[in-house]
Amino acid sequence: MFEIIEMSEDVKKLLENSNRGRVHSIYKNTINISLDERLIAIHPNNIIKSPMSLRMKSGEVDLESLDLKIGDSVEIYRDLLKLGKYIFGFRNAEEWNPSLWHIDIDFKEKNVKQYQFIKKMLEASIDEGNLKKIVLSLIENQPIEIREDDFFSVKVYSALEGFKLAVEKRDIDKSLNSLFSILGLGIGLTPSGDDFIMGLMSVLLVSKRSSSFIEELLSAIKERLKESLDKTTFLSSELYFYAVEDKYSSIFLDIFDGIKKENKDNLFKSIQVLLAMGHSSGTDTLCGIVFAMNLIDKAIKK
Repeated sequence: MFEIIEMSEDVKKLLENSNRGRVHSIYKNTINISLDERLIAIHPNNIIKSPMSLRMKSGEVDLESLDLKIGDSVEIYRDLLKLGKYIFGFRNAEEWNPSLWHIDIDFKEKNVKQYQFIKKMLEASIDEGNLKKIVLSLIENQPIEIREDDFFSVKVYSALEGFKLAVEKRDIDKSLNSLFSILGLGIGLTPSGDDFIMGLMSVLLVSKRSSSFIEELLSAIKERLKESLDKTTFLSSELYFYAVEDKYSSIFLDIFDGIKKENKDNLFKSIQVLLAMGHSSGTDTLCGIVFAMNLIDKAIKK
């Protein structure tokens, strides 16, 4: 039997109200299970936990090697899941709350040093993708060369420049139109555009009490997202579903806790973990965080 040691409160509620599901998809580090219209994800404990996570005690398990296939039935009991011949027990699993609602950060002078620190970590990251280059160029108001045939970069630059200008003018509609033009843009289970938006939204959420405009902008983004969940990948859609409810992966809680408490060591470790996430997902997410922090400091607070 595989032991589950941790799950989100949301997953716990889903399991309590379900008795059967299906294997949705299988990867080396994750088994996604479909329960009605929601997904839950089983993964080893060396993977960052999300609102849809059931975290295993084991740290190194090749889940693709299990004798399972997409569509297999999943039986749900009081304290275990049965996937084919495999049992995943969660009797002693701890619950965690993925909400960021309780975190309140006013990005004023005391957080300038944290912003500069995070920005330098982004600059020093090994990922040299075009999203990172575009974000840094817009933050520094420096020109950047983009080939006309580079569809991704042209699209991203236009979107982020348009979003920045619209926010500075307090134009919610134009802000949304620009930002949502990169929804689902990119490759992978969570495209670069989605990772960026997720990072940006998280900053707006934890700073919402410092400005009525930030709160209004975040609310508008959430409403547009509710109507747009079918316009991106299944995994991004699921993570957006929780983000609309102010629930994020644990790494966001760690990063903002480091900023709030001005704990540079913990902040450094948390960002390192984020940057190691996926092929470019961590860097793309950090791009959204840095872009939003800069925007709040230079535009929204004025």
